Amino acid sequence: MSSGERMVDEGESLKNSVEIQGISRAFWACVVTLVSFSLGSLLLMFWLTSAMTSDGLRVNMSGRQRMLTQRLVAMAYASSGRSEADPRSAVIRDEWTAAWERLGEGAVPIDQPTHYAAAQVSYNNVVAALSTTDTTASIDRLDTVAQRFVSDLDALTSALASTESRHVVRLRLVQGIFTAALIAMLLLLHRFALRPTLRNANTMVVAQRLLNAQLSTANDALATSTDELEQQNERLREQRHSLQESEEELRAQQVTLLDQRAQLENAAVVLNRFAGALDATPDYVIMVALDGTVVYANPAAQASIRNVSRHRGRHLLRYLGRDDARRVQAEIVPEAMQCGVWQGELTLRPSSTVEHHANVTIMAQRDRFGYTDVFVVIAHDMRAEHDLRQSLAGREALHRAVIDSLVEGVVVQDREGKIITWNQSAARILGLSNEQLAGRTSYDEGWEATYADGRPLPGDEHPISRARLLGESVDAFQMRVSAQPGHLRHLSVNARPMFMNDLDDRPGAVASFSDVTAEVALSEEMRRLSLIVKQSDYAVTITDRESRITWVNDAFTSLTGYQEAESIGQPANRLRSGVHSAPESLARMREAVERGESLVEELLSYRRDGTPYWAEVAITPLRDAQGTLTGFVSLSRNVTARRVADRERQTLAAALAVTADGIAIVDAAGALEFTNEALTRQLGVTADDLQGRLWLSLYDQPTALSLTSHVRQSVTPLGFWNGEVEARRENGTEFPQELSITALPHGGMVVVVRDISDRRQAVDHLRFLSTRDELTGLLNRRGFMEVSRPVLAGALRAGQPCALLYGDLDQFKQINDKYGHGCGDRALQEISKILVATFRTEDVVARLGGDEFTVLARGLTPADLPALLLRLEQTVAAHNARRSGDPTGDWRLGLSLGVAYAKAGDAENFDALLKRADAEQYLVKSERRRRSAA
Repeated sequence: MSSGERMVDEGESLKNSVEIQGISRAFWACVVTLVSFSLGSLLLMFWLTSAMTSDGLRVNMSGRQRMLTQRLVAMAYASSGRSEADPRSAVIRDEWTAAWERLGEGAVPIDQPTHYAAAQVSYNNVVAALSTTDTTASIDRLDTVAQRFVSDLDALTSALASTESRHVVRLRLVQGIFTAALIAMLLLLHRFALRPTLRNANTMVVAQRLLNAQLSTANDALATSTDELEQQNERLREQRHSLQESEEELRAQQVTLLDQRAQLENAAVVLNRFAGALDATPDYVIMVALDGTVVYANPAAQASIRNVSRHRGRHLLRYLGRDDARRVQAEIVPEAMQCGVWQGELTLRPSSTVEHHANVTIMAQRDRFGYTDVFVVIAHDMRAEHDLRQSLAGREALHRAVIDSLVEGVVVQDREGKIITWNQSAARILGLSNEQLAGRTSYDEGWEATYADGRPLPGDEHPISRARLLGESVDAFQMRVSAQPGHLRHLSVNARPMFMNDLDDRPGAVASFSDVTAEVALSEEMRRLSLIVKQSDYAVTITDRESRITWVNDAFTSLTGYQEAESIGQPANRLRSGVHSAPESLARMREAVERGESLVEELLSYRRDGTPYWAEVAITPLRDAQGTLTGFVSLSRNVTARRVADRERQTLAAALAVTADGIAIVDAAGALEFTNEALTRQLGVTADDLQGRLWLSLYDQPTALSLTSHVRQSVTPLGFWNGEVEARRENGTEFPQELSITALPHGGMVVVVRDISDRRQAVDHLRFLSTRDELTGLLNRRGFMEVSRPVLAGALRAGQPCALLYGDLDQFKQINDKYGHGCGDRALQEISKILVATFRTEDVVARLGGDEFTVLARGLTPADLPALLLRLEQTVAAHNARRSGDPTGDWRLGLSLGVAYAKAGDAENFDALLKRADAEQYLVKSERRRRSAA
């Protein structure tokens, strides 16, 4: 290439570089402009979105304020007639105030200053009106200003909604402008930056390729001439070196051949030895290809596996069990290929009828490229080991069964002193689970081991520790352990050292032990019983089979007066009976002895000095372990006092049985010891049903609590209480009782029960007659005063008003004079029925005397009175219409009523209220006379 061409090319390159720099600056200017415009648009959209959100929240808050305002007005109307304000109004008013404050938070919208100012003025007016709502006018004013406030809120809401709509339009406009501007900027960027840049880049690439082609042509020509010269020189040098190398190669090949010959001879020796080892080993050695075919089998494999030498190329899986064949394909071969070796146990089938287990090693052999080409399988026949293992397992199971069947506990410790095995009897005797026994030592403080006398037993002195550490044999060692709280056991322990083999110098130990807790307890019980028998208050006599005395205790001497020396060898009945002893009792005792049976008999006996006494004699036969009768033991006690007490008790029971009052004896625990027939008749039960039953269970819970209080406050300190209670029969009916309770000196009580149902009915009937009007059946003056006073007081305490109506029958004197007192009484009865039918059941209706009637109506207000009086007048008019033409007398009923009201806080009493009602009734009658005269 000439210098002029090179200058032209350099000029073109410089021109292209300048153009690329200009395009780059234009590209980055477009990018900066695009980013700035995008950020500005995003900020504007964010501001518009925030304004829309704020306007939406204010619209919602305005609607909430409107609803709360209407609720406040409604609650003001609802509470106008009440003495107390509704507590919910304060909560709603606080919520209403807070809602207005949240509505006014932040700057007032620029487009609605007038609406917001008008709403603020209306809000202040509503606040001022809410402060005074005690009158109807103030509530009406509150309703007016609230309606104005609601109208201003609606106007403000409409303005806020229109502002929100404008913001939505602006936001959509900004989004459209932003999208259009973005598209325009991207088009300009592509037109003025990207396209020129790509065009200039392509031009420069083409020019560079032309220049490279020219330089390559020149270099090729120069290299061709140089290579031709060098090739000639190289051919000469190569010919010389080739001759020298040929000579050296021949010498090296000679040496290599000699080395290879020696290595082959050594390898042949090794292979012969390896082949001999393979032929001599009893294990199966098989070489298997990747496809599972057998390519080699040693003599042991050929001899054991059927015709394996004639079936080379057959699949190895033919000689495996079905499950193991699948396992080899799915798991073992991949593992051997990955790890290089696999070891485990497989089932071989050397013939169609024989299967046995083998310990198999599979090794993957790799070629020089690292890929697996064959597998070497070494299988060790485990039939002998398997048979030996089964034999050992059978013997071990037999030994384990023998040990587990032992009643004695057996534990084995290793040379470290830890328990390694045990039988179930050991766990049962010690009260421990298998997990708690495993690994424990004799030094564990949890055993709480002691000698038989209670002294602590150190771990080194434990029998099994002595056998393990000292090699001693220990027999019948008595000790106590408490492996669990409350599980103390007395043990008799035998221990022996246990060597694992002849060379073992550190033996373990085995110990067997039996639970002798019962034997120890029996021995202790026998010792205590012997002491108890000697010191017993019962006279104890032991005789042989012929009833001759062989042993007596001190109580026998005290009871009979006979000493032990003069009693031994004497017939037992001779020392018991006397002149007046019952022959039939003696005969029953002789018969029981002859039959070898037990007997309890009461016998009149005589002391050595001739003093008679009643004795209770219990005879029990004694038998040995084979059940042979060896003698008798008899227990005797003096029951003379009891016989006297029983006779007195029978006399007393006979007297109690005929009394009309129920009588019960209650022990210190509150259970019934004795009940007479009168009490069982009252309660409708039998004496057996009451025996041992808790006395208070005869009453309901409130009555039982009241009786408990009376017993505690009166019977215990004073010894007596009398009162009336409500009792319950077995069938559930209740009746009144009069109780008299007297404390007994040594605990318990005597309860005398009297059924006072007849007396209570008589008293109730007298009380009813004293409070009722005999003619009408209504309350009389006394009954009205007793009933009405508490009713009025309770109503006033509950905040309820009451109305007292007082009146008399119109023209009652004329009815009596004209038609007779019978018609007058009938008029009084009929007006009483009308009053009872007109008023409620809870209202108190009474006849005070003559033709005067009164009614106490609870909860009746002045507003309710006109409707009530109208209903009463209509009932009286209907009654008069039905009586029209009555042959007994054409008289008409009429009633003049005066009303007095009482409400909570009134200081006047019931008598003053009655006087006011009487005065009102007088005014009503006067007004009626005046209208009649007019």
